[in-house]
Amino acid sequence: MTMGSVLEPASSQVQDHGREQLVADWTVVAPFIVDDDARWISDFVSDPSLRFTKVSQVAPQQSWHEKRSPKTDLGEWRRYCQTGLRALRSAGAGGGVVTVFPQLAAAAGMQKRRRNLDVPLVSWF
Repeated sequence: MTMGSVLEPASSQVQDHGREQLVADWTVVAPFIVDDDARWISDFVSDPSLRFTKVSQVAPQQSWHEKRSPKTDLGEWRRYCQTGLRALRSAGAGGGVVTVFPQLAAAAGMQKRRRNLDVPLVSWF
């Protein structure tokens, strides 16, 4: 797997007792999702009508616990914008994007508005 890739591609349909049921494909993006083993809230949702695809970061992020400055620098904003846009573009039919942390959520929101994308954006704080 390479940095900045989409993890676990989603399908748009699932069988429900012999009949097809539409699946809402949601994209999950967070600064700590960097590989296939990253787990977050979507891993605990068991509803078969919801499918989650994780989008990893375009570059490794320094843990905010270990940063020397509480401010987000320009390079971090650039990475958040790139990752947010990839997450918005990866959202499937009937779904949207779930994110966390104010900077990543704000960057995804700016990308959504800038490109006039009709994708629901949920920011989990």
